Amino acid sequence: MGKFLLTEELLLQYQKHLYEEERATATIKKYICDLKKLKDYASGREITKELMVRYKEELRKKYKVTSINSFLVAANRFFEYAGWYGLRIKTYRIQKEIFVPENRNLSKAEYKRLVRLALRKGKKRLAMMLQTICATGIRISELASFTAESVKITLFPAPAREGSGRARSKSLGQGCLSGGTPFSKGVPRVD
Repeated sequence: MGKFLLTEELLLQYQKHLYEEERATATIKKYICDLKKLKDYASGREITKELMVRYKEELRKKYKVTSINSFLVAANRFFEYAGWYGLRIKTYRIQKEIFVPENRNLSKAEYKRLVRLALRKGKKRLAMMLQTICATGIRISELASFTAESVKITLFPAPAREGSGRARSKSLGQGCLSGGTPFSKGVPRVD
């Protein structure tokens, strides 16, 4: 069995493999960047399970757990590609927050204040965007697909984020369809 050395040549081969698998450009760049971090950490040493455990511990001193997990996923996927199965390392378990903390939500008063401010400054379109986002819960990136025509249907397509390969549909409640959205009359309301 040969040594498990992470070389520039291997990284280039893996990059080509990811491209041929039609991975998003951003994903390819992220994986290669993360693997270069590992390569720099290894400094020419053989990649071993012990080295990976130490690397994981070292990352803990500098990064958040979610970032560490993305580094480890990149390494694990590369190890699978290279056939280095024994080097795969567990990611940290993260307990998802079921509820968003109150301090991360806009209060109704804050929401109204923002809409009024936008209107006072003559930014009707911004006021409408704020109302649409708050009324529907769509992502900022999905706002472009949310048009007056799409309000007439109860399900509108939300485009995939660049490179994600996934698209979402957003359901609109009856309140939105009965004049509850700023697109229905083209006039922002502050209720």
